[in-house]
Amino acid sequence: MLKFFAFIGVIVTIAAVAYAIYKYFTPDYLEDTDEDDDFDDDFQDYFEDEDIAARNLGAQCQVCARSGIGLYRNYAGKIPEQIMPNVYPHTFYTTQGEQWDFSLFQPDVVCVNLGCNDTSVGKYDTTRLTEAFKAFTKTLRNYYPQAKIVYLIGALPVSKRLTDIQAAQDAAIADAASRGDHEVYRMDFTPDDGSLGMGSQGHPSLQRQALMGEELTAFLQQLMGWE
Repeated sequence: MLKFFAFIGVIVTIAAVAYAIYKYFTPDYLEDTDEDDDFDDDFQDYFEDEDIAARNLGAQCQVCARSGIGLYRNYAGKIPEQIMPNVYPHTFYTTQGEQWDFSLFQPDVVCVNLGCNDTSVGKYDTTRLTEAFKAFTKTLRNYYPQAKIVYLIGALPVSKRLTDIQAAQDAAIADAASRGDHEVYRMDFTPDDGSLGMGSQGHPSLQRQALMGEELTAFLQQLMGWE
């Protein structure tokens, strides 16, 4: 059986920091002096948690992710008009131009890892975050009427930020259920306590990405009945 899932998220999703740690701090790369070769999409993709899960499940994975992006505000409030709900309908990372044809890819499950940038710098608004989750759930359901929607947040340490994001996700799940949509879920990664190392600026290490990939695999196997 063919399996398809979509993944929408942030820098944890694109694994740029885990990639950088591998590239610049392992022997294979210590003598690499090519300053222009500072980003290898193929390598980076291979170690993302969603791509690990896709390989484990034999699934095709479509990823829409961007560093610093949020649901109601981006990291530090930068480029406020380019939040995920505004750019997601488009073929490119813009708020105008060509609209993406969602009939071209209808996944079985949509995983959404958002919320960490909304809560990252300065005082954040939990009410706006909650309403943004609710609205985005409706948007995704419109694009993907048959898919299961799974909200993730990872990998954050145990903190008020983590519980606030989870509460906002739970509110969106309850809101969907009140409209008769019972196919919206939340999956929690193991909180990042630093025991598996850290990437730049507190982002996940390669080892943490691997753990997240295995946890996501197990969750999707149970949710979807996949082997």
